[in-house]
Amino acid sequence: MPAKELDLVQGNLKDAGDFHYFKVNDVWIALQREHQGSLELLQKYLYLKKSGTRIGQVIGYDLVPEHELALSIHLNKDAVLQTPLAYDQAIHYLRRDPFDLNSAQKGWSLLTFENHPLGWAKLLHNRVNNYYPKEMRILASPSIALQGI
Repeated sequence: MPAKELDLVQGNLKDAGDFHYFKVNDVWIALQREHQGSLELLQKYLYLKKSGTRIGQVIGYDLVPEHELALSIHLNKDAVLQTPLAYDQAIHYLRRDPFDLNSAQKGWSLLTFENHPLGWAKLLHNRVNNYYPKEMRILASPSIALQGI
């Protein structure tokens, strides 16, 4: 395992030493060490579609974080930039619509609404790159969705 890549991956987790790290298709995955033996045994006999928490892919000197990491209880929130969103901004983010974000911070940010993590965005000087998964985006408009309540 490349030590520099592993350092980037471990920097985003609480109690990073408690995990076994491995890569699947260039994506780093963390699994609690206590489950490593069970995983290896199951892999001998079964096809496992998913195991552990997908952390992200290291590209160059940057970790491109996975959505799973944003929602994980293992995320070290003190180690990542967090950007709170207003309601309208959060809806635009979850719909993957463009929105304005006046932030002096740059780089990867965990976008939050009322202290709840929503997902990742890359904050650039002139725009926000939305990394919310396309298959999870909100398709209905908020006013239509609330009419049935």
